[in-house]
Order: sequence, then C-alpha cells, then structure tokens
Amino acid sequence: MPKGGPFLALRPWIEPTERASNKTLRLALRWMLILATALILAPPGGRRPSVFEIGLVLAFAASNIALTYLPGRLFGSRNLDYLVVVADTFLVSLGLFRSGAEGGDLPLAFFLNLLLAALGSDLPRTMAGATMVSGFYLYVTRRHGGEAVELTALLLRVPFLYTVALYYGYMVHQGRLDQAQVREIERERTELRTLHEITAATTSTLDVREVLYLIVQRIARLVSARRCSILTVSETDNRCTVLASSDDPNVSGLILDIGKYPEIRRAMDTKEAVGINDVSREPLMSPMKAALQRLGYQSIMVLPILHQDTLLGMLFLRAARVERRFTADEITACQVVANASANAIKNAMLHEQMRADARSRQQAADKLQKILDQFPDLIYTTDTEGRFTEVSRGGETMLGMTRSEVLGSNCLDLYPEPEARQRIERLLKEARPLQGVETMIRSRNGDVRDVLVAASPLRDESGAPYGTVGIIKDITDLKAARRSLQVTEKLSAMGELVSGVAHELNNPLTGVLGYAQLLMGGAMDPRQRKSVERIFESALRCQKIVQNLLAFARRYPSEKRYLGMNGIIEKTLDLKSYQLKVNNLKVVKKLDSLIPKTMLDFNQMQQVLLNLINNAQHAIASHRGQGTLTISTSARDGNIHLEVSDDGPGMPPEVLSKIFDPFFTTKAVGEGTGLGLSVTYGIIKDHGGRIWADSRPGEGTRIHIELPVVTDAGVSEAERAAPEQREHPERRSLSILAVDDEGVILDLIVDAFGRDGRHTIDTAGSAREALQKLERRSYDVLLLDLKMPEMDGQQLFQEIRRRWPDLSHRVIFASGDTLHPDTRHFLDHSGCPCVDKPFKLEHLASAIASIAGGADTLTASAARG
Repeated sequence: MPKGGPFLALRPWIEPTERASNKTLRLALRWMLILATALILAPPGGRRPSVFEIGLVLAFAASNIALTYLPGRLFGSRNLDYLVVVADTFLVSLGLFRSGAEGGDLPLAFFLNLLLAALGSDLPRTMAGATMVSGFYLYVTRRHGGEAVELTALLLRVPFLYTVALYYGYMVHQGRLDQAQVREIERERTELRTLHEITAATTSTLDVREVLYLIVQRIARLVSARRCSILTVSETDNRCTVLASSDDPNVSGLILDIGKYPEIRRAMDTKEAVGINDVSREPLMSPMKAALQRLGYQSIMVLPILHQDTLLGMLFLRAARVERRFTADEITACQVVANASANAIKNAMLHEQMRADARSRQQAADKLQKILDQFPDLIYTTDTEGRFTEVSRGGETMLGMTRSEVLGSNCLDLYPEPEARQRIERLLKEARPLQGVETMIRSRNGDVRDVLVAASPLRDESGAPYGTVGIIKDITDLKAARRSLQVTEKLSAMGELVSGVAHELNNPLTGVLGYAQLLMGGAMDPRQRKSVERIFESALRCQKIVQNLLAFARRYPSEKRYLGMNGIIEKTLDLKSYQLKVNNLKVVKKLDSLIPKTMLDFNQMQQVLLNLINNAQHAIASHRGQGTLTISTSARDGNIHLEVSDDGPGMPPEVLSKIFDPFFTTKAVGEGTGLGLSVTYGIIKDHGGRIWADSRPGEGTRIHIELPVVTDAGVSEAERAAPEQREHPERRSLSILAVDDEGVILDLIVDAFGRDGRHTIDTAGSAREALQKLERRSYDVLLLDLKMPEMDGQQLFQEIRRRWPDLSHRVIFASGDTLHPDTRHFLDHSGCPCVDKPFKLEHLASAIASIAGGADTLTASAARG
C-alpha cells in the first residue's frame, strides 16, 4: 500500500507507454503462435499444405494485422481479450485436427497446455508444465510411431507447445492481474467514499451526534463489524460514556464500567490500538469470554482517539468473524476515522465551552487562527458570492498579495482554467463539496502555480449554506519532483535492460574484432583482404551500436573535457546551417561571451543540441513552415544556463508531462523513435545538471538546461603526467597470464601476442586454474576478466593481493560493463588499469607495455601463506 493510507492509494490508469508495451508484447506472442501453427501445418521438407490450411494461416495472420491497427483504448478490453483467445483456440484446434498430425497426440498435448495455462498460478510454473507435456508428447509419439515419424517434423512440435503455453499463460496471467487491479480499485473506492461521506458530514453540520452516528455506521459497514461505538473515557472516574453506536441511534449517554472491559483499559494505558482476532484464545479476555461468545462476538478492535496527544475517547469495534484477521488496511482506515472522530469530539467540546464562556471561545478562535497562519497553504472562507471573508497568512506568499488585499476579492479570479471556475461556481450555487481537485491559480505577477483544492459549503444552524471553506495547497514543486522521479525510474529500468543486452554482446564482439585485425595483418590476396576488411568494418559497426545502447542506458563512460558551451553551440549550428536555411528557420543567438568553461563531453552535448534543434525544426515545419529558433546562454549562481526556444505550436499539459518518457513521440510513424529527449535527459543528468520545459498551446516551447561550473583541476595534472608514463616503454620479452571464461578471447590473446614467439602467453579458463598456475611459476603481466563464474575477477584479485602483493601491481582488468556502480567502485580502489570489451589489439598492447615497462620480472617465491 503506498504511503498516505488506503484512501489515498488509488492508482492511476495504465500509462500509454505501458499500454503500448503490453499491446506490442501480446501481438508478438500471437505472431509466434501463428508461426508455430504454420510450421505444424507445413513443416519444412514435409507434405504440401492444402488450400484450406494456407487460408487458415492467412486468416490467422490477417486478424493479427487488424489487431495491430486497433486503437489502444479498445485493445485492452476484457471482452476483446476473451474473443481473441476463443478465436485463437478455434483456429489452432481446427488446424491441428485438419492436419491430422500423429492422430490425436498433438491436439491432446495442445489442450493439456491450455489446461496448464488456465490452472497455473504464474507463468514460470506454466512453462515448467509445458516442458513436461512436451517431453511426454515426444516420448509417446516416438515410442508409438517409431521410425515412421520424421524427427524434424516431430521436433517442430516442441516450440509449438512452448509457444502455446507462453501465449495462453501470458493471457491468463494478464487477466488475473486485471481482475486483481479491479478488486483493489473497488476496495479503495469504497474506502474513499466512506472517508468522503465522513469528511463531508463533519464539515457540513454542527450536529455532533449526527456526525458521530454516521461515522460509526460507515466504519461498521466498512470492516464488517456487528457493533461500532465511539466512547469518551474518564481516567479519574474509571468509566466511559457511549457517544454513538452503530446498532442503536438512541444509546448516546450510556455509562460503562471500564473494569468490565479490559481491552479498553489496555488501550487507555498504552494509547495504542488493541486488536483481538479470537476472544476464545486471548488470555486478556478470559473473564469476559463466555459473555462475548454468548453475544456472538469473536473479534475486537479498540483504537484510541487522540487530539494533540490527549486521549479523548475510543473507537470500539466488535465483530463476529473468525475466518480472517483485521487487516492492516482496515486498521489504517479505522485510525483515519478515529482521527476524524477526534476532531468531531473536540469541536463538540469547543461548542459547549463557547456557549458557557464567550471569552474562552474567543481565545480558542484566536489560537486556531495563529495555527492556520503557520501553514504554507492558503486556507480561506468565502461568502455565497465567492468573496473572500477570511484568508490565512500562508496565502500571501502564494498569491503575491497581502491579506488585506485578498479580503473582499472574488476567489473565481484566481483560476485561469474554465473547468476549475465552473466547479467553484457549482460549490457556491449548489453547495457541492470539492475534494482534491488539481488545477492552477494565477498570482498577481502572472505566475501560474499548480495547486490542490479542497472546499466545502458552510451551513448555518438551519442547514442553509452561507459560504464556503477551502484549502489551496501549492503542489508545483511536488508535481515537478514527481515527474522527474517518474522519468528517472523509467529511464533507469530501460537502461538496465539495454545495458544488460549490450554487455552480453561485448564478449563475442571482442573475438570478431580481434581476429579480423589479425587476419588483416597477414598475407592474403586482394579479394580475401576485402572480405576481412568488411568483417572488421561490420564488427566496428556492431561496437558502435553497443556504445549507442550504453549511451541510451547512460552507462557508457563520457569523455568530459574543459570546454566552452558557446563553442559547441556554434559548431552545432554550423553543422545544421544548410538544413535550417532550407526549412526557413531563422536562428537568433543570445550567447553570453563571459560564461565560464566547464567539464563537458563535446559529442554528448552536441547530441543534446541536435535533438533540441531537430525537435524545434519539426514542430515549426508542421505548424506554419517557417519560424524562429532562439538559443541563449548565461551564467548565474555558479551554473551555466542554456535555453532553446521556438515559436512553434507549443504543447498541451498532457503532452508536456511525457516528453522525457522513453519512446514517447508526437511524430508520425517512421519519423521519430521517441528516444531523443530521454537520451538528452540522461546526458544532462550525467553532467550533474537538470533539464525542464515550458510550453503552452500557441505560445511555442522553451527547453531550459542548467549545468554546474566544474573546474579542470586534477584533469590537467593527469594529462600532463600521461605523456611521461608513455615515453620509451621497455621492449622486452614478457610472460603473460590471461584469465577469461571465454575461450575465443584467450585464443585471440595467444594468437595476437604469442604467435611471434617473443612473448610467452599462458591461459586459464577460470580463477581457480589461474591460482594453480601462479603457485607454479612467475608472470610479468596478468590479464583478468572481471565477470567469471564461481570466483570472479574481483575475488581473484583479492586473493592475489593477499598471497602475492607485488604481483597485484601487474594486473590489467577487462570487462564489458565497467560502468556498473560496484565495478566502478572496485576499479577506482584497485589502482589497476582496465580495457573495455570489445577492445582493439593496439589498446591492449599499449596497456600491457605500460604496466610492464621497466620492471623486474616477478617470481612466485615472493608468495606468502
């Protein structure tokens, strides 16, 4: 349950990106089912399918194409899901019986998988069951059919059965998730409706007894209690008084002896909730067990009603249910009601006190006003025309007006949105309460703030409305933080997925790239050389793709240098100058020549600018064909500010809130991927900055970027020291031990550095094999892969440093994922260099020469226990 209690836990509708993802996955699984069915009907090398079978597959495929273009709001409907599943089952079954494959064995296996998918508790168990069904099917079919059953056609049944289990298992799983979500939403709606009724009652009438009776009735119905009561307690008299009871509206004033209610005594002593789920097993209730069971009470809950740590009374529930406990949601719901009851009881006390003592009443009002004035929210009251009659001091900052200036003005003037004004007008005319309405208000200087508005009618003793009371809470910063967090979470999740895929490609790419280099260095005829060069170029292209994936995942290392932002802007505009002229886009530059330099990655910042310029260019071109692009820079408060604005069509709020979401785009299909601004967001975050956008329909769009000013201290010193370390490396024969669980990489290192016989290359396929070789002989250089099964490169390095501390300075690490936080922390503290996979041979050779240059050969005799 999210923070804020069960009433605030209503989840939003599924995001469009999630809906699109579910649709894509479902269509992909259905294509797999279509393909698997087609292979069953027309196996390679088998019989020629009939016209009916071809038509069945084409009809199957046509239905999936039609679903592809179905609007997203219709695609996820439950009725459509049922129709599609039934149609799929009919088409597949018809195809299986029409083909007559192995008699009835395959249809039987198909329907067994359907049964597993329907009964399976989750997708992994469904797939496990599919494995058993597939194995049993292969055994039975092969045993009964013998050699007459063609093995190739038989093996094609296995992916078909797996596809059936995966598709139907996924559909069943999604259906259960949807049903669970509906149940949860219905429960939360019930809780919210109950709280709304209670809150409306507490603010719409001064009849405290009526309010308390409504509270106990609603809470009894909410948690299925036989009796719910609100009590006041007197610790001095050792007794309590019933104010309201759900099963008797006339019981008010009944006095109870606390000595007969040990559960109430415990709640009074601890000021904490007391829950008893079975009175027959609770020692505390032993004296009263027989009487409670005779009345049919099986479970009890007592919640203290506190007002500023003062015990006012108890919320006392008795229920006749032993089949389940009071849940955490029910306890929380009751606690919220107890708090509401505290206010109602306190108001009753204040009401009686004001009738008895006018001076005390005025003092209480003054105290309440002071408390309200401490809140940053705008708390107000109005008359029936909407004119402010009372305003808290917290509204002065929000509105940019003094309290005296606000009093007498009309509250409708605050709201620029017509819908918000209409709701306030309905509140004034029809006395309809407003609960949690998100809208905007405009201050005196024209600034627009996001706010949360709650308001209710004020009524006199006769029940007639004479005004309204409301709270306006400024949620501008909260919404901005929420949007930033949502974008960060989405990018983080997608980044982990993308970076994992990229990491798995780095190991085989290392072998392809390295062996292509070796072949290019040898003798071959021109035709062979051209082929090898194509392999090398293709491998480099794959390497670039991996780097782009890692860049999207924000895990590829940036190469920051001490640069000026204005220079990057000028070079980027030079690059786009022709296209901007062709598209009738005028560029206005307002660049502050005095802004300081900072640490920037030129390529990444150029990519940011190109993304923003391309978006502005597309927006203006689709709007009116010509326009103005303005780029300005400035420096203030230790930050560099970059603003890219256009006079295009602008964006509505619902689009503006999603522009940094991955794969969100307003462009036509094929014109954009929706990754430009999400990549831009990641780059700016990697530079320690922030990015946000302002836009309104018809007023263009402004993208703001703020980057911290970082000096180049430490970088220049490292750059000055680097040439000295590279001068005149020692060229001598080396003994090298390469440790990697990828055999192709070990073979590559042997072929690259040991083929001429000058260096001695030894290899180990695991960390434990490497330790055995280190115990027998010495090495000048150790090449360690960081990611290995059993004992990884980090553990091996720790063992080497413990047993051969001098050898730990001769280690070079290799990894395809050096930007993982744990890996980065280890490399930073190890003091050893690391080459990124896939590496070029010259990079590895340079690292070996640097680590071994001018050093004496190490010996194993230096080992320690």
